[in-house]
Amino acid sequence: QVYGRGGVALQSGALDMDVARRVLEFATARDIAVTCFLGDDCVSPRVTKELEELHYRYYEPYPEELTVEDILRGPPIRKMLMMNDDVGLMQSIRPDMDKQLRQTSAGTMVAVDTMLEVVPKGWNKGTALQTLLRDMEPDGVRVENVMAIGDGANDLEMIAEAGIGVAMGNAVDIVKASADVVVASNDADGIYEAIMKHALS
Repeated sequence: QVYGRGGVALQSGALDMDVARRVLEFATARDIAVTCFLGDDCVSPRVTKELEELHYRYYEPYPEELTVEDILRGPPIRKMLMMNDDVGLMQSIRPDMDKQLRQTSAGTMVAVDTMLEVVPKGWNKGTALQTLLRDMEPDGVRVENVMAIGDGANDLEMIAEAGIGVAMGNAVDIVKASADVVVASNDADGIYEAIMKHALS
């Protein structure tokens, strides 16, 4: 979701429940952790060590355990995320997931190599930034005034769209290659470096 001035929702998308069912069944059949993002909350059929890592390491909401049917009867699902420590497994399932989603309104994206996200087609952080800038245009905010900072492949469109695209030192290679500048990692004050050198200088 994208929120503009005054907290007004500017853009809000959701996955079709048929897509959500396919993803839940796909992940369950392969014993892969899966969580559903509802906005500020997450739900999952089973909280695993991977989903606990998602919460404690990446600060995503801790998922509430619900049955698949309760999840599908619940609020709109904004995106879904599958996660497993086996990188080879996660790379191998993407073509299968893409095939299942081919005739749907959803697609996949990868932030880090242990995760696979399912999102509405056409939705990414770059289009979200464009939406936000249209709302802020009356205030004189232009894309050249925007600095975007990221580390995962799902930050790629946002970094390309921004006036200054910044890759963290721990970013994946494709993000570093697309960024205007690369700063220290997120554990070595990279955000501070980006702000001091490129926003406040």
